[in-house]
Amino acid sequence: MNYNAVSELTEHLKFHPSTIEKEVSRSNLGHFKVGTEIRFTQEHIEEYINVMQFRRTTREIELEKRN
Repeated sequence: MNYNAVSELTEHLKFHPSTIEKEVSRSNLGHFKVGTEIRFTQEHIEEYINVMQFRRTTREIELEKRN
């Protein structure tokens, strides 16, 4: 499994690091900590993108595809 640091996520999403930190503090972006570092899994990133683009969670999108 790949774990992304804030610096990697800023490149991927084209966000400023402070934007990432704000989204984390607002609980909009799932994460976990390793010591004092914030890390993100691919699932965290995909969930965030789905909610921001489609206004639906990954689970909601999967359920819609089944119907």
